[in-house]
Amino acid sequence: MLLDITSLDTRIKAFEKEFNTTKGRLDLLKELQSKNELLLEEKKKLNIVIGKSVEVLNNISKSTKDLIKDTFENIVTKALQFIHQSDEYGFKLEFSKRGNLDELKFKVLTEEMKEYHNIIDCNAGGTKDIIALALRQVLLDTSKNNGLLFLDEPDKRLDKKDLNINLMEFMKEIQKETGRQLFIITHRQFAIESVSNIIEIKSKES
Repeated sequence: MLLDITSLDTRIKAFEKEFNTTKGRLDLLKELQSKNELLLEEKKKLNIVIGKSVEVLNNISKSTKDLIKDTFENIVTKALQFIHQSDEYGFKLEFSKRGNLDELKFKVLTEEMKEYHNIIDCNAGGTKDIIALALRQVLLDTSKNNGLLFLDEPDKRLDKKDLNINLMEFMKEIQKETGRQLFIITHRQFAIESVSNIIEIKSKES
């Protein structure tokens, strides 16, 4: 039986095309899985911060609770508006009851969503990072904790350089107002250049 070289070559090319298409889909699925895992991890971290905030608010009297509520809302709203440079952002705490249980919801207002909605439903990862940063500050202030504030890449999900610059400026404001020392881990060069005390770690290759 004679081997049809042309037919065989065509089949090989078709197979290579199908292989490359399948490989491309696999790579895309891997990328989506990696992003989903990162979002899930960030959601877990945010839930921890929210949980601690709820715990603080549930353990205080109503008069103090109202004062703390205002403090939470003012500081987080200030952070969102300062970093986004827009008064279309806001944050509020919503108290309610489910049966005999007290409920506390964290609501956020953004340029994209004109009504307050649950922070967990917010798709903007950078906005969640800003809120998480501000909540940490509020928790330290309300608990009268004068300890240090460690931040590991707080700007990693802010996709615009001006937002990253505003974030660094906001953290400087926190430092001025509270006297609290901040330790920030970052890979962004402009962020490194904007602070006075730098600890730089390089690999041997660099």
